[in-house]
Order: sequence, then C-alpha cells, then structure tokens
Amino acid sequence: MKRQKKGFEYIRGPERVTELVQCIIHDKKAVGRGFIAEIGACFVEDIFSMERESLAGPDYAPIDPALQKWASQPGSVFLGAHKVKVQIPRLRHRMQGEVQLQSYAAMKQRGRFSEEFLAQIMRRLCAGTYKKAVTAIARKFGVSALKHCIEISAEKLRGLRERDLSAFKLFAIFIETIHQDNQAFTVALAVTKGGEICLLGFLKGSGTQVRQALVAGIEIRKAKLNKDILWVTDGAVQARFGKKLLHQSVIRKKTTSKTI
Repeated sequence: MKRQKKGFEYIRGPERVTELVQCIIHDKKAVGRGFIAEIGACFVEDIFSMERESLAGPDYAPIDPALQKWASQPGSVFLGAHKVKVQIPRLRHRMQGEVQLQSYAAMKQRGRFSEEFLAQIMRRLCAGTYKKAVTAIARKFGVSALKHCIEISAEKLRGLRERDLSAFKLFAIFIETIHQDNQAFTVALAVTKGGEICLLGFLKGSGTQVRQALVAGIEIRKAKLNKDILWVTDGAVQARFGKKLLHQSVIRKKTTSKTI
C-alpha cells in the first residue's frame, strides 16, 4: 500500500480520532468555530469573573458580606455568529438568591457581541495587545476594568497564543483562512492523538507567506512536527518534509488528497 496513492486514507489512529478529523474536513466552519470557541471562552469567562469581583470584592476584602461566591455553571454566549459554551461564575445573595451577571445576560443575546467587535478583538490579539483587548470587552459590557483582573486575563491570552507546544502529540494540523467582518485571519488548529482539539496559532491576513509564518511560529514553540502528521489546508504550505509530507487540500466544499 503505497503512501503516494493513499493521501488522507493513509493515516492510522483510534477510530474516534480519525472520525473527528474527517468531520472537521467536511465541515467548512469547523476550524473557525473551534478557534472562536477556544479564545472566546478564555476572555469571556474572565470578563464574568471580573464583574463578579467588582460586585462582591476580592476574597480577602469582600464588599458585601451578604454576597457569596459559589462555583460555576455551564452556559453559552454568542460571539459574532458563533455560539460558544462557557462556564459562568456564580454569585448568590444570602437573602435575595442568585445574582445574575449583566455581562452574561448581554452576551446571551445575538448581536450584542457583534461580528465587527469580534474582528476588532481578533486584530488586537494578533497584534499582541492583550490588555487592550480585554479592556475593550469589559468597557463594551459595562464591567469595571479591574487592573489586576485585566493583567491576569491578558497573561492567559498570551499563554494561549505563545505557549510551549512540545507536550502535544499531534495527529492532524488544520491551517485555514477564516473571515470575520470581511477581514482575513489564518488559523492553525490541531487534533491530537488523544482526540483533543487544540489551538496552535493564528495571524491576521492570508496567503502563502502568512501560512509559512504561522508554521514557523509553531515550530519555534517546539511543536513536534513530523512526516506522519496529516496537514489539512486551504492552500499550499511550506514543503517542510518535501515529498514525505501528508497533505490534504480543502477548497470550499470540495476536498482533494495528495502528498507533496
């Protein structure tokens, strides 16, 4: 069974992993949805925590002893056109019961976190201005921009985008251009051998040079790239492994397999 003749079918792994890869390949919105879900949950949940702290105060200096911080509960919000699952930190009043976070109530409504605003936040994340991104979201939803909370959230976003990738056992890498409010962003998402989806990186813009810069950045962060990883892209990638690179091109609704 020759490698050159098999393309995507050559890959081997647990059934649930290969099924996940195929689902992402055939769902043209999967990469963008996965990207928004990971970065969105990160900054949105921090905004909720910031609002809770502005109402109740930090643990060491509570503002109102009647307000009690509880754990979190699952929920969902709209970021642009994307519905994202999040964890909402809970706050209860001893006499009045559950306190609803206004930022969460607002983000549950379609259009409040608009496509335009999401593109603005993505541009700031691509530029590495994490504090400005978090501050803009807080102000947008009427949350007091607590300095120490902004710094913690910015570091989390920095860590997500600049983290060491050496621990991830990569099975497939998806590099795709997504559009947000008519602006292009190139995203690298991966499926690990354990069946997890993880964000590898993202840059503003599109085209071969942007994709090559994205791959170079992934390598700098010590991702273990080898000839057995399946690369799924919407255009040419750097010939990192020459003819031994497994590559599946995905163009609109059609897919074509080849090795490059």
